[in-house]
Amino acid sequence: MTSNMNSTKQSAITAQTLGYLNYLDAATQSSLYRNGKVLTRRDRDGSDAGSEGLDRQKYEMSITNARELIGEA
Repeated sequence: MTSNMNSTKQSAITAQTLGYLNYLDAATQSSLYRNGKVLTRRDRDGSDAGSEGLDRQKYEMSITNARELIGEA
């Protein structure tokens, strides 16, 4: 049973990598209701053409590829 637990831990370690994720900064005002302060502009084709009022904060996080952990529960 010990060897099985060690292999599970080893797989979890090899499946992790560091990555960067962007989240809204705490100073960004809520846009749950239309307030004209946070918005996304669209071009004529309907694609994003820019945004306003979005302050992002970059965070470094450990990311695990869960597909490599299948069957280890």
